Amino acid sequence: AIRPSLDRITTLCKYLGDPQIGLDAIHVTGTNGKTSTTRIIDSLMFTKGFTTGLITSPHLAVLNERICLNTEPIGDHELEEALTLIQKLENELDEISSDAPSYFELMIAAGFYEMSSQGTNIAVIEVGMGGQFDATNICESKVSIITNVALDHLAYLGDTTRDIAIEKSGIIKENSTVVIGDSDEEIVSFLKSVAKTKNSKFYVLGEDF
Repeated sequence: AIRPSLDRITTLCKYLGDPQIGLDAIHVTGTNGKTSTTRIIDSLMFTKGFTTGLITSPHLAVLNERICLNTEPIGDHELEEALTLIQKLENELDEISSDAPSYFELMIAAGFYEMSSQGTNIAVIEVGMGGQFDATNICESKVSIITNVALDHLAYLGDTTRDIAIEKSGIIKENSTVVIGDSDEEIVSFLKSVAKTKNSKFYVLGEDF
């Protein structure tokens, strides 16, 4: 199911009405701490009065945990409704079924759909793996967070921390804000350079906060 491309999730979301468009997203990647970081942000935003949506993976006990609204996992009815709609699209449209979305892509599409349907103000989204070709990367993030970069998923992301940094930097959008939690000078310098090419502001742990 791991086939690096944003084509499948883009096509699927197109037929869902592009629910990812218009969501003010905070997008989080990194080798360690992604889930903790997203959950902390989600709680902070909710406490400040925002209507929040959260996408994380994997789940610990029940599938619903992957999609939260206002810090709580969505209900069984809402999850079933979203997945049934996606199943209907996949069964009826060759454009989707000819290159079937993965399990992860189906859940990301369901998450975007639910957050859009519920009028989410802030979407806090955890990358599944890497960044550049992760299904979450079709979101319109205002803030990108890279917690750190270390050797992980070598079979898919590359053999060096530089290779992995390239994959993770793929979530940085034009004219956005980037938060960097790594301390390795070479990695930090590289991520800063990517942010600059995207005309994005950056804040580095230990330097700016």
